[in-house]
Parts: sequence; C-alpha cells; structure tokens
Amino acid sequence: SLATLSRRRARLTASQLANMDSRLILIGLAAFLAAPLLRPCSSPGSLDSIASWAMKGPAKDLPAGVNGVFVLRGQNPALLVDFSYAHSYDPATRSFTVDAGRAMLFDTGAVASQFKGEFQSTTPSTDFTGKVLSLVMRVMRLSLKFEFNENYSVATIFPSMFSPYFPVNYIFHQLVKEKAVAHKGGWKRVNFVPAKNMTASDAFAFMVPVVTRKPDGSLKINSDGLKMAKRKLAMGSGAFAQC
Repeated sequence: SLATLSRRRARLTASQLANMDSRLILIGLAAFLAAPLLRPCSSPGSLDSIASWAMKGPAKDLPAGVNGVFVLRGQNPALLVDFSYAHSYDPATRSFTVDAGRAMLFDTGAVASQFKGEFQSTTPSTDFTGKVLSLVMRVMRLSLKFEFNENYSVATIFPSMFSPYFPVNYIFHQLVKEKAVAHKGGWKRVNFVPAKNMTASDAFAFMVPVVTRKPDGSLKINSDGLKMAKRKLAMGSGAFAQC
C-alpha cells in the first residue's frame, strides 16, 4: 500500500542519514588526528647557530626563569624544549601551556636506550625513535600546563591529551603528579609515586638552560648548556628536528 511504501522510504532515509552521520564523524575524527601532521618537521639548523633559530615562538612575556631553551637530561630521546612556543599565559594564575609536539625538539634517529652516563634515562621511556615519538605526541595533542607558585620557583605540571576538556584527563591528573622545581638556573622535573602522589619518586629529569632572554630582549647563550646539548646529540643520532 501507499502507507507501507511511505514507511519503508522513511526507514531507508533514516538509515541513510545514520550512515552519513557515521561517515562524517569518522572523517572529522581522521581530520582532527591528522591535522598536526600537516606541519612539516625539519632541522632548524645546527646547535652552533642556535641563536639564529631559537626563541622564535609567540610567547614574549613569560617570566625570565622559564623564558628560554633548555636541554633535557634524563628525558630521552627529546633533546631540547623551547618555551617561547608556550601559549595561554595568564599572569593572574601564573600559568601557561606547552604543546609537547611543538615546543620539544627530538633527536630524530635515536632511542632512549642509547643514552648512557650523564644522559641516562631517569623518566619512563619507550624505545621509539624521536621521530616516531614526536609523531605520537602530535597526534595525541599532548600538552603540559605549568602552574607556578608566587615567586615562580615551583610549578605543578598538568598533562593533557587531545583537549583540556577530554574527560580522561581528569583521571590522568589524579594518577600522575609532576612538579618543576627551580634548580641551578634551570629546572628539575620531579615525579611522584601514584596513586597517593605524596612521595617523590626516583623518576626525575633536568632542564638545563641553553638560551635565555636578557631584560633588553636580546638572547644569551649559556655555554655550559650548549656544550651539554652537543654532547647529548653526539651520543644519539646527531640529527634533530623541530615541528
């Protein structure tokens, strides 16, 4: 009958719309995950010429103690972190956010187990190459929010994946506690034993300054930090990239 035919058409249309909605959701999800990969990764230059390419990010008003480029000791195969790529700085809450896939420069061909001695891994690590690990961090949208105390000597670090509003991040923050403590002109990143997070663990890493910004806006090269970065790069693959 005509009524039966109309009901069948209605069911067919609803089914088609549902399939279309599913495809659109999948396409949107794929685009969201792939978007960071559209930004190419390449070597910014050599460590000897770091003054020509470091500190080019948009963050100009960060506090002096964190406004710089730091070599990472104990965290591998990451080589450097450039805090000029921080964003969302709020002086009222003394906080800002760093997107790991943007601010961190990785030794592209090295894996964590290659680093020994002064660069031995002291934080949880995998044996992904730096190139792969950078890719994973960008797809996951891994970000680190730093919230400082009043004199900017200690920061609590809140990691997030995909979005600050992603529900799993709430559980993540309950399980993972990390602080950055001012240490010899740089920073010491301290992890705590889950799940109570009351006791510092033996998982820690150091951020040693390589480039900082002077009060007049010009850059200052820390020779000891630069030498350390060169030693670490020589222990790895010898190549690094910025995305």
